[in-house]
Formats: sequence, C-alpha cells, structure tokens
Amino acid sequence: MFGLNNSSGIPVMPALAEKLTENPQWFTEGGSGVEPSWPGADWFNAVQAELLNILSGVDISPDVDDLSQLKKAIELLAQAQVLVFKDLLASKDGASNIVDGSINAGNILKYKPNKYPLDSTDAFSSAYAEYKYVYVPDGSYFTTVFYPDRTFGPGVIFSNDALFDDHGDRPLLPYANRENNWAERVLTWGNYERAAGKSLIVNNPTERAQVSGYLSDSEMASYVNADHVGYYIGMHGPRNQVRTTAASTLYSATSITSPEITQENINFGYIKIGMFIKTTHTPRYSGRIVDLIPETNTALIRAWYAEGNVSSGQIPSSGVQAIINAADKLWGQNTNLYIDDSSTAKTATGYELGILATTQPNSPIWGFHAANLSASYTNTSREALDDSSIIDADGNFDGDFSESKYSGKS
Repeated sequence: MFGLNNSSGIPVMPALAEKLTENPQWFTEGGSGVEPSWPGADWFNAVQAELLNILSGVDISPDVDDLSQLKKAIELLAQAQVLVFKDLLASKDGASNIVDGSINAGNILKYKPNKYPLDSTDAFSSAYAEYKYVYVPDGSYFTTVFYPDRTFGPGVIFSNDALFDDHGDRPLLPYANRENNWAERVLTWGNYERAAGKSLIVNNPTERAQVSGYLSDSEMASYVNADHVGYYIGMHGPRNQVRTTAASTLYSATSITSPEITQENINFGYIKIGMFIKTTHTPRYSGRIVDLIPETNTALIRAWYAEGNVSSGQIPSSGVQAIINAADKLWGQNTNLYIDDSSTAKTATGYELGILATTQPNSPIWGFHAANLSASYTNTSREALDDSSIIDADGNFDGDFSESKYSGKS
C-alpha cells in the first residue's frame, strides 16, 4: 500500500473543497444529456488518506512493494477490543530514561540506537483500565504495570514486575489472548513437517520434524512404515551461547568483562539480560545477567555462587572461561499438575494414553516406545525406564501395562 508515486504529486495533502450536497453522490458514465462524472484530485486524495489512515491506526508504515498491508491492518483492527497502543504514548522527544534503584533501564537498549525504553507506565495503565487487549507496535517500552495475558504484538517490553527480577525483556504473545478454547483440525501426508499435525522445534532454525525422514526414497525399502504424528517436539540445546576467551575474562563480585560482550553479540541475541552464566572453574560459579554495558564489554551480575556455596560476596578468579547462556540438561517435555485449595480437583493423572481400535490391529501396538537413535551410546533407551524386564534389547517397550507386572514402576 502506498500513495501517489510519480513526479506529479505534492508532499502535503491540499485542503478538501467544501461539501456540495448533504448526501454522497455516485459516479455515472453519463448519457441522455447527463455529463459523465469526473473524480478530481479531492476524491483521490480523500480515498488515499482513508486507506493510509487504516495503516497508521495499527502503526504500519506504507510500503510500495507490499500489496498485503491493507489486509494485515484490517485483520488486526478486526480483533475486537484491541487498543492501539501508540495512541496512548506520549512523545518520546526529550523524555528521560527510567532509573530504578541501581538498575538504569536506559542502559538496557544502548545497543539499539534511537530505541531507548522510556517510561510508558501511564499508557499501559490507561489501556488495562479499559480492560482492552493492548497491541504493542515495534519498538521498546518500559512499564511498571504489565499483564502478559492482555498484551501482544511485535514490540519489546521491559518491566520491573514480579514475574522476573532481572529487568530483561518480557515474553510477549504475537496475538491477542482471547482465552477462548479452540480445536485445530489439520491433515497429514508425506513426511517431515507434512506428516506432523503440529511441530515445535526449539533452538535449531534448520531442523526438520523427523517423521519418516528419508534422505532418499530408496530408504523406504528398509523402513517400511508410513508414519503420521499428532505432535512432534524437537528439543536442541541453545545455539546462542558465547564462550569467553579465558585469558581476557575478568570477574568482580557483580560483573564479568570479556571481549565477547559486544554490541554485535547483543544485537543478534547471543547475549541478553536474564541469561545465566556458568564459569569453567572447579567448582563452577553461576550468575545471572541483570544489565549490559557493551561500551566496556561488561555484563553486570547480581551475584556469583560457586556450586555448593551459598555465601554472599563470592568472586571467581579471573583468567578462566565463562559460558554465557549455559545449558546442562534438556527436557523434551515437562508437565506439572497442581493440586491445591484454589480448586476442588483433588485427584490427577499425569499422562493417559488411550488406543481405540475399531478393527483388528496389526502388530506391534506400543503404549510407549523408547527408541535409541544414537549410534554411539547404545544403552540410552534402556535407561529411559531403567528396567530391562520392561524394555527389550532393541529398546522397545513390550506393551504389557498390567498392574501386576508394573506395580510400583515409573
């Protein structure tokens, strides 16, 4: 969507002529003594202004190469009770950055020029007071009042709320949380992502959903099943890790300085407020980033703690490598069931698998299949349940769920 785009235009819209009639008039081709209609610049300017104002209302900048902007804007505005956040924001010009205790929120985005997070608390409070969903456009904002279930959009929000105590940016929904139930209905076919109803791949931008992941069609001769999966999860360790240069790594009680703590690494998301750091000392020290000062290659840490030592004021010795965004253990899925006094629900089932066969099934029918896909570590699947009587030598669960056989086993 764009405006007039040739040399005949002028940069400022002229004033419209006075209204000639009380009711809108319509175009005609003319005939029978009636002259054909002519639109004139006023009509074109009015229509163009109306269309551009739709984009402006959701903070979309006109792009001559994007012919879907009007559609996107209408879809966004069609979400009832969405409050366009920019209408509540005061001008940023001349505003001061927020200082909260020892943490200067203005420092958080020094690596993003012209996007300092100025205090937008009044705007957020006004929006929430109307109980509307708040759309936050691209940009960076700071607020002391933040409701994640009622806030969405591409913007970046920083807060000193109780959800996180490190002043990092808050996870934000890409769409309005309607609190509605829904059922997605999809079809599966072929392999990879097509053969999965839904796929979640974490920490790997190039990974595929590994469902019948043939490298060539000839592999169908050896793997004869045509698999279809309801939900696929591929969990990788974080790739956005930074390993500091040992000899150049300096520690204090509340900081780490290393040449790797740069504006570039921060811009690419390799270093973020809220990330954990683990050193390679023995025992290791751990700390969490609470602020970033790339001008001096420094990350501020609330405190360092060596493994097994909870005392305050610890200082790791310098000259030892640290791993920023450290990771030790991966979980494919972690589910918690909460039984408390806020509900009358007092019984629970962690996981129920039901197999409904309306015809004679083929073999095997597995309730649980722990498959070792590693060529190097051959006992992985056995250790999944740590019981060789349950999993056979090939890592397959034998399918017998009888209470007498597995009573007391997890």
